[in-house]
Amino acid sequence: MDKDEIIIQSIIDAAKKLMQQYGLSKTTMEDIAKAAGKGKSTLYYYFKSKEEIFDAVINQEMDDFFTTVKTAVNKQVDATEMLKAYMIAK
Repeated sequence: MDKDEIIIQSIIDAAKKLMQQYGLSKTTMEDIAKAAGKGKSTLYYYFKSKEEIFDAVINQEMDDFFTTVKTAVNKQVDATEMLKAYMIAK
């Protein structure tokens, strides 16, 4: 990962933890910046708003979920086992 990707990931990770703990409405850009160890201006350089950060958190969560399900299903050899793996992973 390059420098920008590392910074973006640290912002997303910090936001995810705060939003899980306090919810979207009570989490501020200042909170996210402090938790990520960045200035608020850095957040605004990469994201236009808290909602855009939330979108990034949700997109990453969905990508992780689909990767987990796909990996579990692809390890199986027949349709029945694939369906079982899907249901368990889901």
